[in-house]
Amino acid sequence: MENKKRDENKKHFQGNFLNKKGLSAIVITLIIVGLSLVAVGIVWGVVSNLIQGGTSNVEASIKCVNVMIGIDRASCVNGATNKICNVTVSRSGTEQEALGGVKIRFADTVSETYGSLISLEENIVQLEGRTFTSLDSGVPNANEVNLVEVTPYFLDDAGKEQLCTQVSKFEF
Repeated sequence: MENKKRDENKKHFQGNFLNKKGLSAIVITLIIVGLSLVAVGIVWGVVSNLIQGGTSNVEASIKCVNVMIGIDRASCVNGATNKICNVTVSRSGTEQEALGGVKIRFADTVSETYGSLISLEENIVQLEGRTFTSLDSGVPNANEVNLVEVTPYFLDDAGKEQLCTQVSKFEF
């Protein structure tokens, strides 16, 4: 009798333990919930980066709308191989934040020869001008420089250049 009871308890225990149908449903539910949480975390990371990147672009665009760069004078002479130029740039507008700098490019529009882009990491104070001298235009001496383009830029919080869309042009 005692052995019979022991065998019944053993069968009952093994039957419940080996019956994994209820247990597998719980495990599958937990796996699905876990994968859903991971997916939400990944999507949140991507979306938050896009939103933060977009706000810095909007801030730079607003600054750019409120800054105006003018080219007052430009002149070039023959250098060793390329034209060497001087440019006087002025700044107006309502934006008071310091510029990250300006990008300057010289060109001969007749022969469609464009020089390399020159990056000058200097602020131009609002309502003041600055003369940049001895700039290698990148245009060969055989050509005549007759156009200069200046584009201002700001630095974002990460120190990256945010170019303004407006380009000031001066033909001479």
